[in-house]
Amino acid sequence: MILDPAKASANSAFGQIERADADPYLINNAFARMVVVDVIYDPTLVTEDVLDYYSTLAPTGLRTAYGKLLPRNTVLAKFTNLNTDGNLRPPVFLFPMFPAHLSLPVSPGEHVWAMFEHYTSEIGYWLCRISEMWHVDDLNHTHPPRQFERTLTGQSAGEPKLEFVNGLIQGEGDDREPMVGTGFIPGGPTAYLDLITRTGEGEAVVNSMDLIKDAAVPRFKKRPGDLVLEGKNNSLLVLGTERRGPAADKSELKKDVIVGNEPSEVSLTVSKLPQQDSPHGGMIDMVVGRGKTPTTSGVSLLNSIGRKELDKSVKTSLKNPSEGDPDLIADDTRIRLSQAIKIDESLKIVDLNNASFSISDGADGDPGVIIKTDKVRILARKDLEILVSSDDAAPDDRAAIVVKASGDIIFRPSKSGYIKLGSDKADKALLCTSVPAAQSGGTVTSQPIVQPLATVNPDTATVTVQVGTGTAAAGTFAKKVLVDG
Repeated sequence: MILDPAKASANSAFGQIERADADPYLINNAFARMVVVDVIYDPTLVTEDVLDYYSTLAPTGLRTAYGKLLPRNTVLAKFTNLNTDGNLRPPVFLFPMFPAHLSLPVSPGEHVWAMFEHYTSEIGYWLCRISEMWHVDDLNHTHPPRQFERTLTGQSAGEPKLEFVNGLIQGEGDDREPMVGTGFIPGGPTAYLDLITRTGEGEAVVNSMDLIKDAAVPRFKKRPGDLVLEGKNNSLLVLGTERRGPAADKSELKKDVIVGNEPSEVSLTVSKLPQQDSPHGGMIDMVVGRGKTPTTSGVSLLNSIGRKELDKSVKTSLKNPSEGDPDLIADDTRIRLSQAIKIDESLKIVDLNNASFSISDGADGDPGVIIKTDKVRILARKDLEILVSSDDAAPDDRAAIVVKASGDIIFRPSKSGYIKLGSDKADKALLCTSVPAAQSGGTVTSQPIVQPLATVNPDTATVTVQVGTGTAAAGTFAKKVLVDG
C-alpha cells in the first residue's frame, strides 16, 4: 500500500513483486497483492473453451495444467503491477488457503493476499481479501485505488465519488484524473470496470460477479473480545458479550502529558461496557438485515455503475456513530443466545408480560434465546414439544405443549397449574357434558347439553341436565381449564 501518492510510480506500485533473475515468473515475496479476475465457484464450468479464454488474458498466457482440477473457491488473479523490466506477469490460479471447512467471500476486481509455496510454483494460494482504509473498505466490494480519493478522505467539499478508476486520483471537481504510473493493473483507466461490469477483456465466462447482489451494508463495530463472521449482503454472526446498542459507553478524560518537551493537556476517550447490557454475559448473535433505521443504516448511494454502495467517506462516517449497531427491535431477522439477558426489556415487552402473564426479567438477567423476524416456521417430521420445567422436576411438575405425529395437539399444565385462555387473570370454568365424546377421523361428535333441570350445586360442581332423549347427572366443570370472561 502506498502511503504517499507523490511516490507512486510504475515500479513502486502497490504490492511490488520482484522477479528472480533466473525466471521472469519466479516470486521472492512472502505475499503478493493480486487482483481477482474471476471466482471458480463451480469447477465443472471450467471447460477447454474457458481455459482457452483465460489464457488470452495476458500476452504470456496462463499455465493451465491444473485447469480441470481446480478446487471450489479458486480464483483467477492478476498481479497488481509490472515487473521491473516492464514485462507483464501472466494471470495465475490461486487455490483457497483455507480448506473447505472455511470459505471466504471475494469478488472480481477485489485485491487478495496471495502466497506461493515455492518460488517455482505454478499454483498459488489466496489467503483473504486485503483490508483497506476505512473510507475504502466495503463488505460487498472494495476498490483499493480509492484510497486517496479526496471526496472520500474529507479533503474535498464535493460529493463522494464512488468510481472504479484504475489508479490514484489527483485534483478536484472537473480536474480530477488518475495519476500517471499509479495503475494497479494493465488495461488503462477502465481495467477495473472491465472486470466488474464484464464489458471488456475482463468479461467472465463463469459469471461469478452475477451471483453477488449489490447492497449498501452498514459496518459493524466489534468489541475487542468478539469473534465476528460477516458475509457479503448483510449477514452477521457475533460471538461476544451481551449487546443491544453501541459497543461501548464513552466519556472524556483530560490528561497532562509532555509534548515536545512542553507540558500539555490532551483529551482521551475512555470506553466501558454499557450499563444497559449488564451483567455482560456471553452471547451468540446471528442476524440478517441490519440497518433498518436512519441511525443504524449508514448512507446508501449509487456508485458510478449504478449499483447500491455504502457512503464510507470520512465526513459521513463521523456524522453517524451508530452505523451498524444491533437493533433488537428493527433488524430484519435475529436469533440470539444469551448467557444473561433482560429479555423482555431488550424486546420492549415488559408491560405486556407484566400485565397479561405475570412474568418478568430477573434482576440480574436470565439465560435466554431470542427469535425475532416477520414469519416463523417450525417443522417437525415426528413430534414437537414445548416444555417448561426445572431440570430435576417430576413428570407431574412439568407443563408442556405437544404436537404429536398423529396430529393431536395437547396442552398439559403441571399438577399445580392451569390452562388459561385470555390472560393470567382467567378465572371462569368451562361447563362440559360428562358423556364421553366420540372421536373418529379427526372429528368429534357428542350429545349436547340441552336444558338444565336443576340449579348448579357449587359444592359438587355438577348439574342434572337433559342429554339427548333422556336425563342424567351429566354436567361437570373442566378441572384444569380457565377462561378470561
